[in-house]
Amino acid sequence: MYPLFGFDTDNPRRQDLPKCYLPNGCIFLAPISSFDGFYTDKVIPYLMDEKSSVDIDNQVDFNLAAGLLLR
Repeated sequence: MYPLFGFDTDNPRRQDLPKCYLPNGCIFLAPISSFDGFYTDKVIPYLMDEKSSVDIDNQVDFNLAAGLLLR
């Protein structure tokens, strides 16, 4: 394990960092005839809010998603 910003920097607050986006595995569209993988230079982002981006991998995640749907 190593620090993201190095040892010689202050630890900035997450809120003060520039925005960054991560793939959430929710939507993948690709033509079979020219499939080159999902992560290429042709990726087009589709921004989603946190409520729509719940990744369900286990029962706790499922319960969180179910609770969000009931709100």
